[in-house]
Amino acid sequence: MTRIQMGRGLWRATLAGAAVIAAVGALAVPAQAAASSRLWGWGSGPLGIGTTGTRIHAVPVHGLPAFPIKQVVSYGAATRLVAALMDGEVWTWGGGGPLGNSGTTSSLVPVRVTSLSGIKQLAATTSNNPGLGPFTVYALGSDGTVWAWGIGTSGALGNGTMKSSDVPVHVRRLTGVTSITASGGTAYALRSDGTVWAWGAGASGQLGNGRTANSDVPVQVSLSSKVRQLSAACNTAYALTTGKRIFAWGANNDGQLGDGTKTTSTTPVQVSRITGASSVVGQCLHAYAVVGGTVRAWGLGAQGENGDGHKATRLLPVTVTGLSNVVSVSADFATGYAVLSDGTAWAWGYGLSGNLGNGQNANSSVPVQITAITSPVRSVTAPGNSIMAVGTDGSVWSWGYSGFGANGSGGSGANPGQVPGVPATRAVFPAEPGPAWFAAVN
Repeated sequence: MTRIQMGRGLWRATLAGAAVIAAVGALAVPAQAAASSRLWGWGSGPLGIGTTGTRIHAVPVHGLPAFPIKQVVSYGAATRLVAALMDGEVWTWGGGGPLGNSGTTSSLVPVRVTSLSGIKQLAATTSNNPGLGPFTVYALGSDGTVWAWGIGTSGALGNGTMKSSDVPVHVRRLTGVTSITASGGTAYALRSDGTVWAWGAGASGQLGNGRTANSDVPVQVSLSSKVRQLSAACNTAYALTTGKRIFAWGANNDGQLGDGTKTTSTTPVQVSRITGASSVVGQCLHAYAVVGGTVRAWGLGAQGENGDGHKATRLLPVTVTGLSNVVSVSADFATGYAVLSDGTAWAWGYGLSGNLGNGQNANSSVPVQITAITSPVRSVTAPGNSIMAVGTDGSVWSWGYSGFGANGSGGSGANPGQVPGVPATRAVFPAEPGPAWFAAVN
């Protein structure tokens, strides 16, 4: 048994056999290690349990320190990489690319990225289609610096080269960073001075610097207003300013910039008709903003995802019908979700896979209440056709696509049901592109 100093006068005992388990993937992790896990998973793909295959019920991820899980990011196809953040440490497992340690490209149980500490946020992206490999992972340090590893295509690592790296490398030109996000081979950093910086793929103008060229080092987005929140989806980015306005740049195939056109913009343009916004979330072809307890929507609307009673694309924001006292909004590719202050959850748009959770496999161009959840809802997460909600009591509820164990044997189709066997949960994280999920338990 080896002891590793953790700081603050604490020590953690680690099993020397963990490396053997990671190498062969067939040995069982000691029961006490599983029992203390703060992360549980279900579905198909690398769940970090020492074996492969599908788990239709939640199981504890093996070998992680017994600290609260702050975040989980995942990218790749069947052999996806998963990265978990806790107590400033980053742990990875899965395959399909480097795990952050030299020469390590696959593991069936979590291994620590030994060169990183003091990390407070993770992000990940792919160099082509969202959710599919190859991928790049980003880590934001508590000192305001950013690190990256994985595929360097299009300059995604931000270290001045187009080369890939098995281990974290320092992203150049960045200090004082407070948050990061990434999508479609492009990464974004928000600095404490309110400026936004971007690097990687830029063919659709998503770097926001007036050009359509890739950049292997961060460049400043041409935005004079100070920014407090970022969102990015595919080749479009959004910034919420301290003045509660929203700016967008990049691809605009279906009006997702919200400026009344379908013209791509290499510099930020203001989303029209919106003042007083408190949050923004973008999807590949549409976007939502919370404004004074209501929801505004714009972009593609063929499935009713704009929620205004019509199945039409909107080049300018419209108000989603019938919602008030909204505290959060989320989205998948063609469905919107809102959580209200009374704990109810509502959905609109694409529903043929039961996405709306109202007992019907049908689209809706206006919000319908998600039924059968007996706890007030804290959050709804929907990366695709498999949807999860977390109740204020820590319960987890699933609906939509249920193949390969994606529902954790909770609900299926349009009928939400509670995922059994999961300890009280703070947040859930999808393993994109799925179908698998992770729950960060209390």
